[in-house]
Amino acid sequence: MPADRALYRQVAATCQREYNSLLEQTKRNAVPETALQEPDLAIFRRRARGFSRFVGELYIRDIVIEVIVRAIIEHDLSTVVDTVPASEDDVDALAALFTAVGARLEASPREGAAAATNGYFAKLGRLVDPTAAAAAGLPTRSRFVLADLLELRKRKWKPQAGH
Repeated sequence: MPADRALYRQVAATCQREYNSLLEQTKRNAVPETALQEPDLAIFRRRARGFSRFVGELYIRDIVIEVIVRAIIEHDLSTVVDTVPASEDDVDALAALFTAVGARLEASPREGAAAATNGYFAKLGRLVDPTAAAAAGLPTRSRFVLADLLELRKRKWKPQAGH
């Protein structure tokens, strides 16, 4: 069992470094997307979405604790809500994380967890409104990604039949 704990700590530390690296890269690339080379931008987008899914899978397997996942969600959510124009990459990463962990977050017995989760989705719900989305500079595609996420939650995190 001690070997498992050491592995868990190593994975958690690696995730923290990767997350910090993505944050730093985002800050450095605060230039318009057109200034980035297309292959670099595609790699960055895939990496951010993949990291979100990976952290979600670690949470589902009890390797990463709920507090860490919620901290990532809160950071990504504030980035999506407070940044004008909102980045499609941030919306995609947030949606990937929620898709992976949504059902488990909803079932969390932790005190205040349900209220926090409802708060996240209230903020996302406001962005789906076309007027609010336009004010936030949210692209139409991102608005539909968020709408799909809200529908997934309404279906109790069960994928739509045929998908």
